[in-house]
Amino acid sequence: MRFLVKLFSFYLLFTSLNVVLVAQENPFFSNTDQFLRVYVDQDGNVDYKAIVKNPLLLQKIITQIKEYDTNGNSSNQLKAFYTNTYNILVGSRWFL
Repeated sequence: MRFLVKLFSFYLLFTSLNVVLVAQENPFFSNTDQFLRVYVDQDGNVDYKAIVKNPLLLQKIITQIKEYDTNGNSSNQLKAFYTNTYNILVGSRWFL
């Protein structure tokens, strides 16, 4: 289980690099970036207890995933969106 937590943390940190590139252009990326800054520390550790106590941002991101329009997105935006979507949805199974 600890390995999965570290792996999930690594993916979150990796995708945060992509999010920063397009965060100003789309609320999904801005909220995902905020989520990572609030709940993941510099060592890649995720504060799961804090997410469980306050899942509103995570729920908001999941709603944005459902409503996201991929038309007109660059290749990098699509890669960032799909990578973040996967990580958020897989990770959210543990919180919601």
